[in-house]
Amino acid sequence: MFYEYLSNILLILVAVLCNVFAQFSIKMISFSGEKKISIASFSSLFSLLLNKYLWLSLLLYGISFILTIKIYAHYELSIIIPIMMTLIFISIMLVSAFILKEAITLQKIIGIFVLSIGIYIISKS
Repeated sequence: MFYEYLSNILLILVAVLCNVFAQFSIKMISFSGEKKISIASFSSLFSLLLNKYLWLSLLLYGISFILTIKIYAHYELSIIIPIMMTLIFISIMLVSAFILKEAITLQKIIGIFVLSIGIYIISKS
């Protein structure tokens, strides 16, 4: 029982981290000169398809998707989605702060705090 609980927690954390770094990889595409992508422009679309961050994000999203399917099989959707989304919000805020040097504002901290209280209330129902 404890092993299954621990493996589910690990699955959740890996799925969340894959999702976070997939989103971070998409952000990195904007740093690699792909800010003005035009579907009408074949060369722009072709350069996007060659971008390593695009493929990394697709791989990470794929892993997160597969793990999330397994996670959903073990938990009520109304409980696990808010938990995972809050973990994603917190992780993105931290990754953005440490890697991209984005500010962690009081408003962001309050928002995360309110989400955390909501998750606590939902998980107790």
